[in-house]
Amino acid sequence: MKATNTIVSGDDMSYRHHITYRSHNISELLKMVDEMASLKRPVLIYGETGTGKELVARRLHETSSRQGKFVAENCATIPENLFESILFGHVRGSHDGAYRDKKGLLELASDGTIFLDEIGRLPLSQQAKLLRVLQENEIRRVGDDRSDPIPITCRFIFATKQNLEEMVDEGLFLEDLLYRIDILQITVPPLRERMEDIQCLTKLFIKNFAEEGGWDQLRISSDAMAALKSYMWPGNVRELDSAVCKALLLARRDGDTEIQKWHFQKICTSNELGKSVSPQTAIAKLTDIQREVWDSLVATKFMTTKADQYRGKSKGTTSHFLSKPINSALKALFDVYKVPGSKFNPV
Repeated sequence: MKATNTIVSGDDMSYRHHITYRSHNISELLKMVDEMASLKRPVLIYGETGTGKELVARRLHETSSRQGKFVAENCATIPENLFESILFGHVRGSHDGAYRDKKGLLELASDGTIFLDEIGRLPLSQQAKLLRVLQENEIRRVGDDRSDPIPITCRFIFATKQNLEEMVDEGLFLEDLLYRIDILQITVPPLRERMEDIQCLTKLFIKNFAEEGGWDQLRISSDAMAALKSYMWPGNVRELDSAVCKALLLARRDGDTEIQKWHFQKICTSNELGKSVSPQTAIAKLTDIQREVWDSLVATKFMTTKADQYRGKSKGTTSHFLSKPINSALKALFDVYKVPGSKFNPV
């Protein structure tokens, strides 16, 4: 029987900072992470929502020799007018509400790691300011025109669920910034590509929810587990975590000692649990031309113009093909492999 591996990330021993897995995909990913940990270069982490990009970033930090803090920030939540103040800090009186000098996140992460999630959501004007910091390795607090610049000693880790290369083509992301941040790249696989992890993750969630609530630990039926393994989990590990919690609460409310398939069917309403189309089944139903188009899109990270080049076709060929009615098998693949930022919408 294949062993389950649990890696604890950081001083917080709660399950939310565990990387629990049985899959070869995650094993290989963590080998890559450990190899990158000692380097100083920026890292760009790609992955869909809920795949665990921040856990991977923490793993990078905690297996390194860095003595400073791990500081995380979501770029999508930073008000545009406060970007410099939040990242670089400010001096007293520099703007409304600046009642005292304050260090920015980059200073707080000195000799540590700064993790900037949703980097693709950063406005162009702020991208240019971040690019300058990466070029100069120094900052100046907002409103401070007298002191010398402050050197930056943290390591940068960025994460996104968007296709940054396509955003560059669309003028939404600075090409120079992409070159600066996309030096070391990690892609966190979606849960549907690591289905063998579902069982160990589910059991971990049940165990920890029971401990958190002070409850007896419930079992999960074999039918329920089989159904979980057939569902495509568009929200990935985060969705599984939420579904297990809700199913456990429903089972307790019903007085059951075992979580059943129907407890999850009440939750996973986007597809009928247990009847979702698997990627392998959908791919097998493609025609030759559809498979050719699909393979070219996967190889080029779903960038239609590059897919044209990949197949040796004229510009617009792939987009034109995708605009036509397509069969349910190809539609199922697009439903499963959602790629945020892609221009096409095959319906």
